[in-house]
Amino acid sequence: MSPPRVPVLLSRLANRFASRTCVRDEAADKMAIMLSAIHFREMQGQTTTLRQLHQISEMPQPEALSLVDKLQKSGVVEIETNLGDAFESRVTLNGDTRKRLNRASTREAA
Repeated sequence: MSPPRVPVLLSRLANRFASRTCVRDEAADKMAIMLSAIHFREMQGQTTTLRQLHQISEMPQPEALSLVDKLQKSGVVEIETNLGDAFESRVTLNGDTRKRLNRASTREAA
């Protein structure tokens, strides 16, 4: 089962982030894919770890980690550090991002 599409909002979030930083359009698109995957997993009650990030976003691990770092620095996602194993640190959407994506999903379902 693939994540539900929330293209307009994800595109806006990614473009807003890209306009504030030196992120190419390609990276903004990948960030949107990552946000969509994290949101979908959260809607299913699943957690996402740094170790899983590259698998769910279908990109190389170094690239996925770099993108999630940029998203964390911009305040879009939060990383709950696991001191025993850094790769098991949980990645979650921040409250505002989650609310926006939930509203967009509800509108799209209607």
